Amino acid sequence: ENGKPKRNDYRKFKLRTVTGPDDYKSMEEVLTRRFTDEKFNIYPDVIMMDGGKGQVNIALKVLEQLKINIVV
Repeated sequence: ENGKPKRNDYRKFKLRTVTGPDDYKSMEEVLTRRFTDEKFNIYPDVIMMDGGKGQVNIALKVLEQLKINIVV
């Protein structure tokens, strides 16, 4: 918020649908839940991914499916 982290708004998600190590599926589940949960009614201006093209493409896929326009 205002260019600074707002740590009180950070959240952790327990995976519900992914078993085993699958970074892409895990990211897809978390991002989908984050942007469809009514508790998170304010979206960020930008999403910064710590990963490569695969992770970025998962974020773009989820945002496209949900028809949300956020810079990744």
